Amino acid sequence: MMVIPAPHDHLRCTKCGKMIDLGEMPYDSCPDEKVEKFTGGKVFSHVTIFEGICKDCLNEEDTSNGIKGFKKTEKEFK
Repeated sequence: MMVIPAPHDHLRCTKCGKMIDLGEMPYDSCPDEKVEKFTGGKVFSHVTIFEGICKDCLNEEDTSNGIKGFKKTEKEFK
């Protein structure tokens, strides 16, 4: 039996690539309703991926640019 998870969002770390499950945060169905109104269609679910820097990367010591954890990598510019 396949279990389908409840709708939830994610954070993708732009530094290390880690995907963090935001399943504990309340799901906001408002975007579904807005898209339905705009398109005239029916939305059953949506996927939101926030992009940023995870707490592990923020905590890494990197003061080369004066800001802890914000060293840009070549990967981020591609």
